[in-house]
Amino acid sequence: MVPSARYKHPADVVMEKVDTSSFLKPALNVFASTPQSTQAEVRARLVRFLPSASEADKEKYFIRLSQVTNHLPMETANFSDFYCSLEHARNCSEIMGLEVNPNWYCIPSVYNGRTSSLRVSGQPIRRPWGVISGPGASSQATWSRSKRLDFELEMGVFLAKPLPAGQTLDIRNAKEHVFGFVILNDWSARDIQGFEMAPLGPFHSKGFGTTISPWIVTIDALSPVECPVSIPQSPPPLPHLAWKGDSSNATWDIELSARILRKGKTYHITSTNLKDLYWTPYQQLTHLASAGEGLSTGDIFGTGTISNDGSHDLGGPYSNDAYSIRKGWYQNHGICPYLVSKRMDSRRKEAVGNAQRAVVEDTKVVLKATDERIPWDEKQSRAVVRKFDLRLLSLFTVINLFSFIDRVNIGNARLLGLEKDLGLSGLRFNIALMCLFVSYCVVELPSNILCKIVGGHIYIPTLVLCFGIITMLTSLVEQKGGLYACRFLLGVFEGVSVILAVVAFISIPSGPETARFLTESQKQVAVDRMRIDSAGTTEHSRTTFLRLRVLLWKAAACAISIVVGYISDCYHSRGWVIFATVPFGIAGMGMLEFLPTSMPGAKYGALYLAAPGIYAFLPLWLAWAVNNAATPTVKAASAGLVFTVGSLGGILAPWVYLPGDGPNYRTGHAIMFAFLFGSWAMCIGMIIYIKWENRAREMGKRDNVLEGLGPEEQLELSSRHPAFRYAV
Repeated sequence: MVPSARYKHPADVVMEKVDTSSFLKPALNVFASTPQSTQAEVRARLVRFLPSASEADKEKYFIRLSQVTNHLPMETANFSDFYCSLEHARNCSEIMGLEVNPNWYCIPSVYNGRTSSLRVSGQPIRRPWGVISGPGASSQATWSRSKRLDFELEMGVFLAKPLPAGQTLDIRNAKEHVFGFVILNDWSARDIQGFEMAPLGPFHSKGFGTTISPWIVTIDALSPVECPVSIPQSPPPLPHLAWKGDSSNATWDIELSARILRKGKTYHITSTNLKDLYWTPYQQLTHLASAGEGLSTGDIFGTGTISNDGSHDLGGPYSNDAYSIRKGWYQNHGICPYLVSKRMDSRRKEAVGNAQRAVVEDTKVVLKATDERIPWDEKQSRAVVRKFDLRLLSLFTVINLFSFIDRVNIGNARLLGLEKDLGLSGLRFNIALMCLFVSYCVVELPSNILCKIVGGHIYIPTLVLCFGIITMLTSLVEQKGGLYACRFLLGVFEGVSVILAVVAFISIPSGPETARFLTESQKQVAVDRMRIDSAGTTEHSRTTFLRLRVLLWKAAACAISIVVGYISDCYHSRGWVIFATVPFGIAGMGMLEFLPTSMPGAKYGALYLAAPGIYAFLPLWLAWAVNNAATPTVKAASAGLVFTVGSLGGILAPWVYLPGDGPNYRTGHAIMFAFLFGSWAMCIGMIIYIKWENRAREMGKRDNVLEGLGPEEQLELSSRHPAFRYAV
């Protein structure tokens, strides 16, 4: 049967009602105001046409992405944002030491935002100015740029069918008013918000930026993922908010995720689902219109931070502070994904205690869970660091100085007749030198780990005390066996004198929380910094006999070591500085090896190359190892291992420079030359390997290690996590 020419398919009738000029407008408001049946048919036809479009059709109807500028998809008169995730509400309440307000369970909490803050995703968000309180209760408020910037993972709902003012919305008709969904990120200045919330509520802290996707997913496209609510509402909602339709389509099963993008590589942070909202979007929309304010086509509301109680959902009262070790990067450019939240249970506390890894520029970035209870600025941070430097760094410097003096005093004692007094003929003095480093190598690694377990405030002063006692007992020995024993025990404890031990017990705190020299606010600053990262002598000592010319090259080595260390910190580089420093040591040792004894001045000058070239790079090897360790325990073990390997030189040294090789000591100089060259080659190899490994991780070649692992198991990967980057 041939259909009549007057017959029209129902879909064609629908399409005749479409104002095609609506697609030429810069916004979708006109099209969104058409019936949902019309919108669904337009979408269905596009879905059929696009996959089968010919090249001619593509040339005619398609627009190249390079010619497209994304902008907001609709013209918006009103914007509101909700606060409707139960776990998010619990965490935010815990910040203030409160329970969730009972009213929160009665109505969807919401505030009106600024439509001027709406931006299309991809546009830059400028760090806002606002009033921020000081760290103490009596501190004066200041007007400054926010230092606590983050964003929230939400969905935005664009409205289609308007509702006249004075009318309320029946929840059974809510679907008719929804045009579609977009991804929405609510940007927040938490330090400004903390000051604003006490008098009334958020204003500047929430009104400077809200980014939304330019692509709207229409509500008919989401029909396949309609689902029941996943969180029971108790007490039951008020009658006008109670869902009266089919329970299987009360909300949507839409998975969401947040990622950080750096240098073309994305790093997964968290995942959640729209169905985990306590108050559904239909209930939110009904509440928006419940007072008779009316609705307009193009209005948008945010669902609020979407969260659940999964252990991988970080957020709530914590945000992931991304900071770069490049000075000033965080203050000027850093953003903190405020992500989804979960209840502060034991899993939460365990999760926020671990570091996640990501990449910013060429340096390693640590994402750490950070408590935002007390904001602090750069001036306060410098004050805390200055106190630690004056109280602790100076103490450890003195401890290290006298530790070295007590170890090398045996050389001074030798010049004053030690060998004759104890009958140390032949190589027996060399054996005494070696004894210290044998025990030192054996105990250094387990000692560092034990220090982490016991606590440095107890362990370090105890070592200092034992070392001082052994040093004093050394002065009482009368036979070579006693000297060997004392040197061996000296290596076991490796500290300094007894008087320093008393000072250390008094001065070294167990952590910043117990540091008596810090105020309460400064203690919190110190804790926050850790999270965004985290005298006397023995009686036989003599130094006055050293002549000036002996001290000069050592002083030069000391000064250059400090300069080299400072340069390394300024440029955040260990490997390249070692690469540039070692050749000076190689050149100096080469001159000592090959210059004749008839040129003592030249050999003396070689010391000014050799000593700085050797001593300047040694601390950098330690720093390099610690920088590339992911956890405090691994850092302690790495430091101990470096000291252990370095101390093997102490065992070798007495057998390299033998008395019979003087005065040229060519064998010793040659061995030193070879070791320096080997260190330089190892440095080059490490740089090449690190560059290669980091590149492989950026290309995703190590992502397979995450397969089958949960979020907490991924955190335990430490430096093996594909998002971790080794520092050069």
